Amino acid sequence: MAMQNMAFRGSTDHLYEHNNGNFLKLVETIGLFDSVMAEHIRRIQSKETHVHYLGKEIQNEIIGMLASQIQQEILKMLKSAKYFSLILDCTPDASRTEQMTVVVRFVTALESCVGVKEHFLEFTHLTDSTGAGMTDVVVKKLGDLGIDIMDMRGQGYDNGSNMRGKHSGVQKRVQDINPRAFYVPCSAHSLNLVVNDAASCCLQAVEFFTVIQEVYNFFAASTSRWQVLKRHIGDSGLTVKPLSNTRWESRIEALKPIRHHLGDVYDALLSIAEDDALTGACGVRARCEARGIATKIKTYPFLCSIITWYDILYEINITSKILQTMNIDIPHATEQLNATKQFLVEYRTDSNFDRVLSSARQLADELETEAVFPPQSAARQRKRKKMFPYEGDDTPVMDTKQNYRVGFFNQVLDCAIRSVEERFSLLRDHGRVFGFLYDIASLKEKENTIVLQDCLRLEKALTHGDSRDVDGHELFEELTALGRHLVAGSKPLDAL
Repeated sequence: MAMQNMAFRGSTDHLYEHNNGNFLKLVETIGLFDSVMAEHIRRIQSKETHVHYLGKEIQNEIIGMLASQIQQEILKMLKSAKYFSLILDCTPDASRTEQMTVVVRFVTALESCVGVKEHFLEFTHLTDSTGAGMTDVVVKKLGDLGIDIMDMRGQGYDNGSNMRGKHSGVQKRVQDINPRAFYVPCSAHSLNLVVNDAASCCLQAVEFFTVIQEVYNFFAASTSRWQVLKRHIGDSGLTVKPLSNTRWESRIEALKPIRHHLGDVYDALLSIAEDDALTGACGVRARCEARGIATKIKTYPFLCSIITWYDILYEINITSKILQTMNIDIPHATEQLNATKQFLVEYRTDSNFDRVLSSARQLADELETEAVFPPQSAARQRKRKKMFPYEGDDTPVMDTKQNYRVGFFNQVLDCAIRSVEERFSLLRDHGRVFGFLYDIASLKEKENTIVLQDCLRLEKALTHGDSRDVDGHELFEELTALGRHLVAGSKPLDAL
């Protein structure tokens, strides 16, 4: 029951009463087939014994004993492996108490098999969520569990400032204690922040996703409106979806029905806006909202934004799924991120911008609207007094198409490119140190001088004071000898 995450207790602790919980119901069921359990239940019912071992206290004690034994086995494997990585994540529970999960990751090298193991150790209550407070909790917890923090070789946290801060974050404070505890932020969360950065880099981007959310809010606010939408979309299986601040993939899911069924969504809005049966304050308000949203989604800049964002998010969605696969490693992750960055760089070209305009023009034809950028409706700027007659105006002259490209298209892509470069710089740095070990199959093809340089670079990274984990020259000799025996396609775990 505990493994299945099922609740033990109900609203009563007595046998054969309604809603007495899963545990007692299981005991009752066993009593139907097991004579020993049946006799024990009989003695409890007849009050021949008051020590029945079925109460909530004994349940918690049994679970606690099992958890302690499992934890000891995990710690035994960890100490046998010696080196480990620490993964932390924090979230408030139902009681609004901040809980930190403590997870360790290590390599088991047994005679039968070699593998990477990841084990949850326990939850820890947090009262201070600052970098200093969390570091104190981590150091104390590792000490209580008998884990030497100097054997830590990796840290994996999210991108919160209290975790990844360069000066006072948990990763920096742990590295002050153990410089060989390399920090790697969560790649999926970093990619999420890339999208969030781009989605909030300019006014037009914020306005675009605001309209997308308005479409969902309008139809989801009423079952009758939802039925109108389903009637227009048909059997495609797509429906409008909301945005999420923490799950960036919701953006591509929210865009998909609008990208491929914009005409149907527009017709659904118009049918509500033109429905004379909608009367009264609520009906008139609904018609007004529908007309307003329909007006927003038929503008040419909005249509261009749909094409742009859908293409960007579709590419990033592929990268996100690859980064979350179980067998992903640093070189492949870096390669995929470089491919995503290259896609963004190439997407920024003149030819791709023209393709966006052409695709948006097709959507405009479907909605029977003009494919033109409307003139800017900005407030009249105050004229600045010229000190000399030959001075020109400070305000640059720019047509609406160029203004859209500079103010939205280029700005979103530049922000995404810059964010990918900055947020994954640590991963690229680690790739330069450890990457050659993942490409174990090509050792025979590499020059000895290059392999030796890689080994010495790794030795330097894993050296602290008088202590070093590997000798670069010995590692070079081992890899050279190993390379002669490896078959094509061998992986690091195969070599171990």
